[in-house]
Amino acid sequence: MGCAITRELWFHILSWAGAQQLDPGGSTSIVVWWMDTRLRVPSSRRGGFDSLVLLISWEVWKERNRRTFDGNCLSLSQLLQRIKDEGEEWIGAGFSKLATLFVET
Repeated sequence: MGCAITRELWFHILSWAGAQQLDPGGSTSIVVWWMDTRLRVPSSRRGGFDSLVLLISWEVWKERNRRTFDGNCLSLSQLLQRIKDEGEEWIGAGFSKLATLFVET
């Protein structure tokens, strides 16, 4: 991950999940990191981890589109709040395993 804002975003969210040791850093692609890291996550929490990775990736994609096509951008704190709100929506929609990781401390 080459973007400093994206790395900081991942760090904050993984900290909420109590998984900051899984921080992707900048040395590998997100897909390689995800496939390697999910093996280190206990199997009982793997579904939640996968959902969290999808949620963050989706919101980062939408933010990049917002910046590229709309000329607007959210601050890091606004983006973190948006991810938290969207995560709560996902949990309400049935992504119950996400709830095991999606707790702000």
